[in-house]
Order: sequence, then C-alpha cells, then structure tokens
Amino acid sequence: MGGNVVASPELMFLQLASELSIHRLILLGLQLCSHPLGQPDRAITSKQKLRAFVTKMPGHRGHRKAMRAVRYIENGSASIMESLAYMVLTLPHALGGYGLDGAVFNYEVKLRDELKKRLGMSRCFADLYYENARLAIEYDSFTHHSSPKEQGRDAIRSEVLRRHGIEVMHLSTIQLYDTDACSDFAHNVARYIGKRIDIRTEKFSAMHAALRELLPESGSDTDTV
Repeated sequence: MGGNVVASPELMFLQLASELSIHRLILLGLQLCSHPLGQPDRAITSKQKLRAFVTKMPGHRGHRKAMRAVRYIENGSASIMESLAYMVLTLPHALGGYGLDGAVFNYEVKLRDELKKRLGMSRCFADLYYENARLAIEYDSFTHHSSPKEQGRDAIRSEVLRRHGIEVMHLSTIQLYDTDACSDFAHNVARYIGKRIDIRTEKFSAMHAALRELLPESGSDTDTV
C-alpha cells in the first residue's frame, strides 16, 4: 500500500493476540468488524474473515487466544460503547460477563408504510437485539442522547419498535458504569429473555473487574466507530 508493506486486519488481529488481554482482543475484534448503521461494506473486516484466517494459522503465536476471542466477536457494532455494553451483557461468566448471549448489533427494522410516511424514513435500528425474545436494548449515551431533541427521537424510535412487536429496554451510561445498577439491568434482561444468571465460577469477580477497566475513565463515552 503506497509502496509500504502492511499487515491485513486479520493478520494484525492474530499478531496482537499474544500481546493483548483476552478482553482487549475481543474489543479489538468488535471494532474491526464495526461499521456505520446499515453500511456493512464499510467494515474493515468481519467475524467470518477473522475466523477463517486464524483457523488457517494454527502454528502462529497467539493462535489459541485468537480462536477463543473470535467466538465472542460479532459484526455490526456502531460504537465502542455499544461494543463494551455487548461484552458486559453477553460474555460468559468465566470472562466476567453476564452470559446473556444471542444478541446481535443494530438489527434493522423495516417500517410499515404508514410509519414510513409519517416519520420520513424507511427503517430504524435496534442497538442490541435478542431475536427470539423480540427484545431491543438501546444504549443511551451522554454524548448523543442528552439533548431534548435527541431524547425525543429516542422516545419516538422506541414506540416505533414497540408497534412492530419489539419490547425496548434502555441502558444508560450511568447504569453501565454503576456495577450494581448494571447487574440489576442484566438480571432484568435475563428474566425477559428466559435465562437465569447463576454465577458459580470463582473467576467472575476478577474478570468482571478487568472487563470494566475497558470503560473510558471519564464516563463521558466516546461514541465513534
């Protein structure tokens, strides 16, 4: 590229596997597979490409950790805070998450004709979505959801999703950063999707703390892909 030899995103991911913690490697993978809403062609790579490349490199340093990380990477995050919320909710207990797997990023909902005409848009997206339970989780960040105008848009979108038979739960930055509040939120999600959070591994506390170290220190989230 430009006369310089550069590593592909997939090779970079594998090369960094031996240097990064498992949490940072998963976050790296989520961000490499992230893209703006509705524009998957702008993703740097995909879970499928990462898995295919790492699978073909069994003797490479960091291979085992890379293979483990790929299991928890999904396509389509639209921000680093969405990625972190996803990790907290979905990673297994042994990695410090609440084990509520099955969520996908930014599920596209195509609007019915009357809503399409009234709202002037043909689709909207749910930040995290549990398809079997028809549950959407909306992450309400300080950065993009603090003004009355943005809050109004959020409320409208939530009601649009409900009209399409999708229940909506809102996770705020304050809840995500507050350990107890986040735990309460996770247990409510678990109840809704028909799961039970029963943490038995001794690794949870230490791994959960390590996972929380990834949250931006200011608490004023950086909502960029």
